[in-house]
Amino acid sequence: MTEVLSVPREQIALLGSSLAHAISRARTIGKANGDAIESGWPHCFTYQFFAMIWDKPDCRLPLIAINTFWEYHSILRFMFRTLISLSVPMRLFLVLLFLPLFLAPSSSLLAWAESGHAIIMMLARERLTPQEQEKLQKLIEQHPNYVKDFTPPVDFPAGIETEKWKIGRIGYWPDIARAYDEYNRPTWHYQLGAALTMGDVSGIDIPKDPGPLPEDATMSTQELYVLQALELCTKQLADKSIPDADRAIALCWVAHLIADLHLPCHSGSLYAESVFPEPDGDRGANRIVIGELRLHGLWDQLLGNLYERGDVNRRVFEIKSTPELTNRFEVAIQVSDPHVWVEESRAIAVQFLYVGEVQQAVRAAIESKVTKLPPVTISEAYGKQAGRIAQVRAVDAAARLAKVLSDSL
Repeated sequence: MTEVLSVPREQIALLGSSLAHAISRARTIGKANGDAIESGWPHCFTYQFFAMIWDKPDCRLPLIAINTFWEYHSILRFMFRTLISLSVPMRLFLVLLFLPLFLAPSSSLLAWAESGHAIIMMLARERLTPQEQEKLQKLIEQHPNYVKDFTPPVDFPAGIETEKWKIGRIGYWPDIARAYDEYNRPTWHYQLGAALTMGDVSGIDIPKDPGPLPEDATMSTQELYVLQALELCTKQLADKSIPDADRAIALCWVAHLIADLHLPCHSGSLYAESVFPEPDGDRGANRIVIGELRLHGLWDQLLGNLYERGDVNRRVFEIKSTPELTNRFEVAIQVSDPHVWVEESRAIAVQFLYVGEVQQAVRAAIESKVTKLPPVTISEAYGKQAGRIAQVRAVDAAARLAKVLSDSL
């Protein structure tokens, strides 16, 4: 271990971070998985491991997007140079440490990517009064992980851009929380049931609506689904008798869950004869492969993937500059029942998610009696239509989130 400590701890942390990035990127491409959490959890694990050894959390580097071969190649070169500087036992140790990351199965569900959650939260904040915005800011500063999870990257510009980043972080935090056992709530992010069925599904055990919020449910209850979780967290946020730290956690969940409810992939799943007969169907379009993504992943990223301030600012400006979208704010807040929001998303799933080439491919698979859907090629028109729907649902989510925050803060 003395040989390991002779290497600068920042270098070791960067090695771990880079290796995790390379692994997650390879898995994302190789397995055609579009889930942002799939490319993020190895990084979280790596950070926790190295921070635990050296007790130096500031060794963590911000998660960056690796979008080109040359960026990816440079990371691999750095990893190689660092690895050969270590002793043979240490190299073996690192290989054994990270081997499970190559083999671990993909299972996570995620709705809007970081950029989408940030955009919705920013739009919602702008609809609050100055007094409500101040309450929002003071409350999130009481979050128990505020210093750790709400500190921007070291090279992030100070001032208004940092403020916007932190606001966007509120909506995204429950996905960060997947790395923490005490805060991770996997089933809270989606609703059980069928958005669409195709073929003879009489032999498929399609889950029923989970029903009302259990009376004994708390913020520690794991087996809740999105509507139940939203009701619980809204009550928690509005309860000013509990510690602000607990209300701050509820604030993040309220922002996140309202956004999730407005994405059709999280309103239910497709159940299809012979193709998707599993109890969870197509897992909210996660079992439909399109190119290097899954269909769920495509919809995740319709408002961008990781937070890039130029892209986020451009998307917010585009929404605010489009009258057809800005006019929806007042219309959207007239519908206050989250159950209706889910039904809206299911209708969108039928009309825009599982349509055209996607539905044709599923029908062909059913007729051929195949048990696995081949990769689907979607058209440019499908992608453009999906992008427009994403903007509409972001506006609806932001308007309704602002109303809930105004009533609860």
